[in-house]
Amino acid sequence: PESSKPGTPSDSCCSPHSNIADQMNFGHNDAYSSALTYRALNCLADLERLANRPERAESCEHDAERIRAGYMEKFFNPETGIIAGWRDRDGDLHDYWFPWVNGTAIIYGLVPTAEANAIVDRFEAKMREVEYDRFDLGLPICLIPMRKRDYGVMGPDDFPVMGTSVNEDGSDGFGEFANGGTGALMAYSYIQALYQLGRREEADRILWPMMERYAVGGYQNREKPDSASGSYSTGLEFMHWNGTPSGYEGFLADSYFAQLAIFTGYYGIGFGPEGFRLEPWSPLQGERVKLGLKYMGKIVEEIS
Repeated sequence: PESSKPGTPSDSCCSPHSNIADQMNFGHNDAYSSALTYRALNCLADLERLANRPERAESCEHDAERIRAGYMEKFFNPETGIIAGWRDRDGDLHDYWFPWVNGTAIIYGLVPTAEANAIVDRFEAKMREVEYDRFDLGLPICLIPMRKRDYGVMGPDDFPVMGTSVNEDGSDGFGEFANGGTGALMAYSYIQALYQLGRREEADRILWPMMERYAVGGYQNREKPDSASGSYSTGLEFMHWNGTPSGYEGFLADSYFAQLAIFTGYYGIGFGPEGFRLEPWSPLQGERVKLGLKYMGKIVEEIS
């Protein structure tokens, strides 16, 4: 996606962007949106074949393959050994150690398995390095500070966006809101990547503390954020690494999503054009599993 030139602070409430991380300047080539587009095109191809339109299916697959073929070359950062968030118009990579960007690329098949494990090894080491272990809170949106030039600077009426820094390196805003705040919002894909790679112990250590927090309503606001009073910082959409609110809203539609990892990751139950299936990493391989979910208007009682 095209945007204004990265490095130019935004004069609106959001930086130029092309995905949910709307305080970050994700332009001009976006690793996250590209991964979602790749997945969407493959799903469209499945639907077109089910509708007996093979030519349209092949067209979708052709475009998906164009993304896959260039993905690692475009977004892999040889300096860090992981997938960067975006590449700007000048060809420079912007890499803030985004777990959700890398997890998404891995689970949708844009990263070969050997490289995927190496990327996860680096993330596991990085989390130890930065001393992040509050997995009951979810996962940070990034593991290092966002530079000031890459983050939304001003909100409505020139009100500084939470997490905006005075320092150019972003360090004084780190841990607040989208500048390194943590939460449930973006955790799913990294957890799922761990399960798909057979790294169950590492996945479990994130998922189950999160589930305990879900069970007691720990991701919901206890008071409504109010922009008029400047209390958006009370929102539990993101938290500081010590668990205190760091803003903005609350339990968004995306915030429940990490719970899906129980189904798709922990149990390894997948879904495709033929219906439900047990994935290669599923611990249920070789068993008959009671399911009771609907596919094509009929209840699938069990899978094996």
